[in-house]
Amino acid sequence: MILSLFSGFGGALAASQEDQDQLADLKSRLTEIKDERKNKESALVETNAQINETLRKKYAIEQEIALIYEQIRLTEEIIQTLEDQIAQKEAELDAVEQARRDYGIGSKSRDSLSGTAARLEVLRQALRKDRADQEQQKKDYENYREELDAREFALSDIIFQLRTDAEFTRAEIDAMAADAAEVDKEILALSKKISAEEQLEYLQKLEEWIKNGQKGENPGVIPPDFMSWPLPGFTTVSSGYQYRKNPVTGIYSFHTGIDIPAPQGTAIQAAASGTVVSAGWNNAYGWRIIINHGNGLQTMYAHMKAFAVQEGDSVNAGDTIGYVGLTGNTTGYHLHFSVLLNGSYVNPWFFVSV
Repeated sequence: MILSLFSGFGGALAASQEDQDQLADLKSRLTEIKDERKNKESALVETNAQINETLRKKYAIEQEIALIYEQIRLTEEIIQTLEDQIAQKEAELDAVEQARRDYGIGSKSRDSLSGTAARLEVLRQALRKDRADQEQQKKDYENYREELDAREFALSDIIFQLRTDAEFTRAEIDAMAADAAEVDKEILALSKKISAEEQLEYLQKLEEWIKNGQKGENPGVIPPDFMSWPLPGFTTVSSGYQYRKNPVTGIYSFHTGIDIPAPQGTAIQAAASGTVVSAGWNNAYGWRIIINHGNGLQTMYAHMKAFAVQEGDSVNAGDTIGYVGLTGNTTGYHLHFSVLLNGSYVNPWFFVSV
């Protein structure tokens, strides 16, 4: 009896509420992680923008420093030229002074040389002033360069700190991604557990309803996503789970499943995950497969043309297990789909919907 499968079911139901609460907590935690990760990613974008802007400023300063170095170099060349000119004027003055000493006092040539010396002195003084101005200009350039160097150094510090912050933020984002993946796994595992508990609860209700002669409240349908339609794209049912006149024997008997017409060779899919416990010939059903889904629940797929699996194979919902054929007692190409609970046929509509 199926009730023996549910001897500890009361505890499972109690645990289910705890699992539901835990699942809600996990989903809330996942949302928090995703929100925080989104904030960190926005912060990282902003930090990278600051890095780029600071790099732009640093590059501009580096260009300006390069220009200042060029100005200093040119100023030094001007200063050297002025020094050469000053030296030349001083040599000319020395020559004039020597010539003056060679002429006697009162000599007209001496008086002319005195005028020349005076003009040379004026030129020398002008050159010295120009040199002093250029030396001051060079000093100003060097002071400005030192200021630019300090600004560049400060920007380098800022860039270093911003990059450190960015690396730390990236590490946080990676850690959050890992946390989110771990929580996702926990959610998936807990969701599967809850789904299994809901399926157990449904099977218990279904068994009680069947035992009571299908009187009282109908248990409805199994929780969503437990069984899928075995022939996607083909939804017409030519014969239901009911008493009927057998089209082959002409005998009025109960039809143990639903018949779904489809072209020869149409792929048949497993309605739920499980293990293939039988794949062989039956005189009435032809080539047929039975899959065990646990908890006393099995599905049967009959009148196949060929198999895509064999006994002992594990299958997932949606896997191709065989192909529509015309084997056994049948008058047309179709899939006969049955659901068994502890060896007894039950209405497939309790488990699948089109």
